[in-house]
Amino acid sequence: MKELIETSKAKIAAVVALYRLNTNNFKAVAEKCLQIDLDYFDYPSLLCAKDIAVFGTFCALATFERSELKEKVLGSVLFRKFLESEPKLVELLQKFCRSEFGTCLDIMEEVS
Repeated sequence: MKELIETSKAKIAAVVALYRLNTNNFKAVAEKCLQIDLDYFDYPSLLCAKDIAVFGTFCALATFERSELKEKVLGSVLFRKFLESEPKLVELLQKFCRSEFGTCLDIMEEVS
């Protein structure tokens, strides 16, 4: 029963993130992506793990302060699971936090 609840929560958060993306509420997209647990996320007909990682990272970069990026994104146990398979996104976040914006743009081009 717990697994069904957690899986449902992950799916709902993903759907809400997509809805917020459609309404250009990028901070809400980032916040929802940070709430999704990869261990319970299985919704291939809608999104893959890389989509969550990319949407969450780019929307967080666009709307979060550096301190929030460090704490909420890089420091998130849940979101780190998504980032582990996307090392370029981790590098992007770290470079952004260090104000290395030229490198950030190069990484963004690679990822998108």
